[in-house]
Amino acid sequence: MHSALPTTEMLVVGRAEDEPAGVIEGPFRYVPDLEQGGGPLVGILSGLAVASGECALVVGCDLPFLDPALLRALTALLDDHDAVAPVVGGVVQTTHAVYRCTLAPAIRAALGAGVRSPVRFLSSVRTRYVPEDELERLSPGLRSFMGVNTPEELAAAERLAR
Repeated sequence: MHSALPTTEMLVVGRAEDEPAGVIEGPFRYVPDLEQGGGPLVGILSGLAVASGECALVVGCDLPFLDPALLRALTALLDDHDAVAPVVGGVVQTTHAVYRCTLAPAIRAALGAGVRSPVRFLSSVRTRYVPEDELERLSPGLRSFMGVNTPEELAAAERLAR
């Protein structure tokens, strides 16, 4: 059994018109995007701007097999970095990452300068990139990164869950 992650709050960030009234149960707070249609970097900023902790785990809503042990390990790697981002299949996982909440002003500035890409933003701050071989040691099989966005992916996830 996994122990709980060290957090005091859980935020769900999304479009204001998509607030899932009555759908999300538990100690969640819905936070609307600061800018509608702004993309993932705006979503990350929206959460960081209201988060009360020192750092935030940013995860996508399409990840049914999140591994709490992996998330704790990623958080422990923060050290003196601004962010920790896994790299799976050569792709930086910006929505399976850890961000310092103090990055909010830097994200605002980047957005003001036209930067919309979380990958590009992460390249401009002290980011600890975690390569796939290290991730595999932390979470064998890397199921934590399995996204479910299509009926086929859902079927595969249901098979794995059994």
